[in-house]
Amino acid sequence: MKTFLQNLGIIMMIIGSIVLILSYFCGWSNNNGVLFTSIGLIIAGIVNLFTHSSGLDLIISFAGILIFTGLTMYDAQKVKQMAAAEGNLDSAAIRKVGILGALTLYLDFINLFLHILRFLGRKR
Repeated sequence: MKTFLQNLGIIMMIIGSIVLILSYFCGWSNNNGVLFTSIGLIIAGIVNLFTHSSGLDLIISFAGILIFTGLTMYDAQKVKQMAAAEGNLDSAAIRKVGILGALTLYLDFINLFLHILRFLGRKR
């Protein structure tokens, strides 16, 4: 339970940092490079299935944290842009955009949380 609460606190700090970065410093609307790095993460995971390397597993976990933090920033910016464009849509389309944005961010947060659990779980 203690590890869960520590990881939840880390996730909350990361999400808070993402919101601050999005609000004040940069726009991530055109950053598609983060999407391509996730392919490398998948390939490294497949290689690690056969090699069972704990060092590679640690690197994959850390890279996953960075990648899903970037994807969360990108998706949050995309949701922000979709919300700004909602003035031209009807109520059914607005609902669909809201559900799509919530699902996208939910999946990013879950994957980020899983990679943080893997990264912090290696220390024991």
